[in-house]
Amino acid sequence: MLGDLGQPYPPFSRTSSEFWFDDGSIIIVCGDTGYRVHKGVLAFNSAVFKDMFAHGDADPSCNEMLDGCVVVRLDDESDDMLKLLRALYSRKWVLMLFLPPPDILKTRCRFARGKTVITFELLNSLLKLSTKYAFDELRSELVEHLILMFPSERADYAQDKARTILPADYDPAIAVEFGISYNIPAITPTACFEVALWSLPKLLDEGSGFIHLSTAPQVSNTLKWFFADEPGVYVLRIAYDGVEKDIRWEDPKAEVCGPRGGEGMFPHLYNGLKLGKNEVESVVFWKNEGGFDEALQKAEGWLVY
Repeated sequence: MLGDLGQPYPPFSRTSSEFWFDDGSIIIVCGDTGYRVHKGVLAFNSAVFKDMFAHGDADPSCNEMLDGCVVVRLDDESDDMLKLLRALYSRKWVLMLFLPPPDILKTRCRFARGKTVITFELLNSLLKLSTKYAFDELRSELVEHLILMFPSERADYAQDKARTILPADYDPAIAVEFGISYNIPAITPTACFEVALWSLPKLLDEGSGFIHLSTAPQVSNTLKWFFADEPGVYVLRIAYDGVEKDIRWEDPKAEVCGPRGGEGMFPHLYNGLKLGKNEVESVVFWKNEGGFDEALQKAEGWLVY
């Protein structure tokens, strides 16, 4: 069978040991791995696959076939597809091992009723494909799980109910990217708030969550450019539902002072905060040649963006 430009389809070098069913009706190929699974399972859970199978190809001869199954080649990572299929076929696999507090135990979210904390790495894989292929039920459960970690209500955040479900790779910077990349605005205000409380060395650390995702270099480079070009004392104040937090960064070589708007400095932080409703009241950056206290004394003149 020929692919684009009349060239033969490249063979996949291995079949999945977990997901190669003798009665499978479709072969999904990601990278060098083939998965022989069931059209019905995919169509039942995914609106995209349902439409794909309903319309099919007008010319069956155009389809790549193997052992009587249509072969569908996707540009997704093999590891991401493996995790998605595990979530679809094995309900036990996605349950968590921890014992949640009573308030969380009442949730309908199955990711918060099991015995293992779901990692951000796994969340990213599942969110990526459940969003792309409209696995709506799975995506809704993932979003509900994230909202437990990043609640939109101040009272819920203050009670810190979700600490027991935080994974070892918990990173609010990555959660900001989840909110932006996967259209989950409910988590962005709290995630941005937590990132804003980081020290600048941590924020600029090459190992931080900012550099793990596609937009990371833009954020990191913007910060480095700004602080390298205009040394001084900077104060970031965020008013979050009436609770104000101030963060400082200082350079003794400061020569000028003045208020600076946040959009050009922290584009993702600023845009994420704008997605909030009433929780985030202001985001202000202040540069001052004096000390931190002097900068705070001039806070009355800060412009609210």
